[in-house]
Amino acid sequence: MKTLTFDESCLQRSHLRREKISKDDLLLIRRLGIRDWNGREFDDDHLIRFSEWVVNEDKSVVFKGLGGGAFEIPKMYSLFFNGEHVRLECGGGGSEASKFLKYPDGTYDMTVCVSCIRIPSKLADKQEFVLELVAEAFAVDYFSSLWPRRLLHVEFNPPLIYAGITGSGRPVSQ
Repeated sequence: MKTLTFDESCLQRSHLRREKISKDDLLLIRRLGIRDWNGREFDDDHLIRFSEWVVNEDKSVVFKGLGGGAFEIPKMYSLFFNGEHVRLECGGGGSEASKFLKYPDGTYDMTVCVSCIRIPSKLADKQEFVLELVAEAFAVDYFSSLWPRRLLHVEFNPPLIYAGITGSGRPVSQ
């Protein structure tokens, strides 16, 4: 298992930021093919009114939660980087998507449990960088919230990390 840990100082060092999705972003969302956990297009009005994502300044890096996370369904995310789509699943099948540790002072640590990540074969040689970028996006999202927090841990489960996706869309195990 690989674990990356962040504290709030990541917000000052990161080139990523969490921002509200605007009407101007809808074209990019459609161009990238961002859909919900079930493959359906997001409702434009809902995206504009309620949704946020983590992006860099020119939006060449986009990290978006897709939903899921109920019952046996994993919580799902997409990362777009270098024109490629990295798919993530957290929890599912009875496993937790995230865990919290509350301290007596009311602050929290959170652990995100990435149970599956599909990295396209074009990014296979950048796998470590992609894992760091995913963890950084989770950290920016987490530390941009208003509730009191200390640390974020992002756990990647090695047996479920894929180095590429075949032409059929099936993952190729490392």
